[in-house]
Order: sequence, then structure tokens, then C-alpha cells
Amino acid sequence: MIGILLVSHEPLGTALLNCTRHIYGRLPVQLAALDVIPDEDPAGATKAAGELMSRINDGSGVLVLTDVFGATPSRIAMGLAEPFRVIVIAGVNLPMLLKALGNRRCPLEDLAAMLIDSAKHGIEYGTKYSAKHCTEYGTVISRIRSQHNTSNANHTVWSNQPD
Repeated sequence: MIGILLVSHEPLGTALLNCTRHIYGRLPVQLAALDVIPDEDPAGATKAAGELMSRINDGSGVLVLTDVFGATPSRIAMGLAEPFRVIVIAGVNLPMLLKALGNRRCPLEDLAAMLIDSAKHGIEYGTKYSAKHCTEYGTVISRIRSQHNTSNANHTVWSNQPD
């Protein structure tokens, strides 16, 4: 299964990790985050990212998600890239991370292409969709929880993106 490493400005990576824990009811396996603090030594951060990456890689490859292309965390992430083994995508957000977690048994290149395509079409005016429209596609949370046999009926998140 593809490992996923978040390399971002502090505290985004940890916050996204905590969101996945909230949604799944536990921390997904082979997922790690490196929060880059202000004025951090890039060489030290790159070494730490490499160590995290080696812990989450079972040989299927690693997807590295970073926040702002060209910023320090992105440059650290780019230093980890290896063709067909480690792919870096900038612009991470929670929907992207959830889609990655739900599809990481496919080939790494296919997963990266899927995430980039979804990101291009993933921003919508929420007010143009009614609750009825959102209901037609179901909820992200209920699908995820049913796949992972967890339940929490207190919270619902609507998605206007069909799978």
C-alpha cells in the first residue's frame, strides 16, 4: 500500500493527520507528517522527512503531499522525489488527503494523476448545491466509516463530488 507523507508549514501536516484520525476513528497506517517550523534547517528537515518516509514505505512507493509550491516545505519534499517511487504533489488539503487514503492500492502514478485531476475540479460554490443535491451523492464520512467499520452518527460532512 502506498505510504503518504505530509510535508508542510507547521502545524498544517499535524492538523491534517488529526483530521484523518477524527474521520476514521484512528490514525490510518502508513501516514506521517513533518511540520516545518520557521527558520528550520532544510538539511535537517530533509533528513527527518527521509527517515519518516522509510518508515511508511512498504515498497509500494510514497506519495508526498506538500502545501505551497516553491516554499521551504515544498523544496524539502522535492528533494525526496524519485521517479516511479516517490511522487510529490503541492496544494494538499483535506479532500485530497482523504481521496489519497481511499485509493492508495492503485499504482503510484495513477494515484497522483487522480489526485491532480480531482483537485482541478474540487472547488465549488457550496451555495449552488442544495442539501438534496448533496444527499444524492451520499456523504464522505458515511462511506469512509462503512469501509472501516467505524461509526459516529453525530457528525456529517457533505460532498458534491461523486466517486
